[in-house]
Amino acid sequence: MQTKTRFSSFAKLSTALMLIAISGGLTMPQSLAQTPQQPAPAVSASPKPTPPPRTPSDAITPAMKDQQRHADFLFRKTEGEIGLLFLGDSITDFWPRRGEASWLQLAPYKPANFGISGDRTEHLLWRIANGELDGISPKVTVLMIGTNNVGLLAGA
Repeated sequence: MQTKTRFSSFAKLSTALMLIAISGGLTMPQSLAQTPQQPAPAVSASPKPTPPPRTPSDAITPAMKDQQRHADFLFRKTEGEIGLLFLGDSITDFWPRRGEASWLQLAPYKPANFGISGDRTEHLLWRIANGELDGISPKVTVLMIGTNNVGLLAGA
């Protein structure tokens, strides 16, 4: 949400500056007006291949994404009891840093955050199938996943 707000503010500011410039209310400093044009960067001769269109079954077919974070979560399980487990994408992943005050209030419940930015349902399914929930019995699990699956289907 923070990024969207920043982008929205930036877009409004950019639009306002363009309108001022168009109306003649903004003049460019002489030093910038006479800056020589830089050549455009070279375009790669071989573009990246386009991945095949996604299908509905992709969202339910486990797929590995971030092996290091998965290993971190497996290690977290060895550090002590998990009474409150969070599974999800960036909304979950960023909470302890961007909402630190509220996250710290959960400390008595022994929370663990197993969120990964950019995760889709298939990534979380892979992590679960590969041991992230083995051997733990949280009293509550909060699941926030699927946002990154929206709009990825062919024709969507």
